[in-house]
Amino acid sequence: MSMFIDAMAHLNDPRIKDLESILQRAKNAGITHIINAGVDPCVDAALPTSTTPIIYKAYGIHPMAVGNNTLDTQLEALHLRLKEDNVVAIGEIGLDRRQGMPDWNLQVEAFQAQLAMAQTMKLPVILHAVKASGQLLQELNKGPDLPASGLWHGYTGSVELVNQIEKAGL
Repeated sequence: MSMFIDAMAHLNDPRIKDLESILQRAKNAGITHIINAGVDPCVDAALPTSTTPIIYKAYGIHPMAVGNNTLDTQLEALHLRLKEDNVVAIGEIGLDRRQGMPDWNLQVEAFQAQLAMAQTMKLPVILHAVKASGQLLQELNKGPDLPASGLWHGYTGSVELVNQIEKAGL
């Protein structure tokens, strides 16, 4: 039997009005598992239990959500969410240099704190990097080491950076 995994969905996006039809379309397309990536652990809506496809959870503070609450509040909420059933990763986390994004230094601080949490909890990460691939790699190289690898999402870097990303275990 084939297994197809949607490795990065946002099923609790508030714009989704009919989750059941989305899950049915996924099932009809042969998707057996979905990893739902969170954006802000303080506000991410709970997801229904689904057996086909099976929904796994990832929670993180997306760069666009950094500063929606104090970082301590967001990190505390993240720590609690990561203790839920079916959590398989920390994400979506990262850095984003697009215009209108939250303060860069706060993004870096949130990213480093979440990397430390991933290391402590031995969870893989789902990374978001837009116009910040080189800087994100620099932050990864500062540590802490990723104990369980991860997935790089939102890549906008050069071909040359791909080898460095692979060396980082992503």
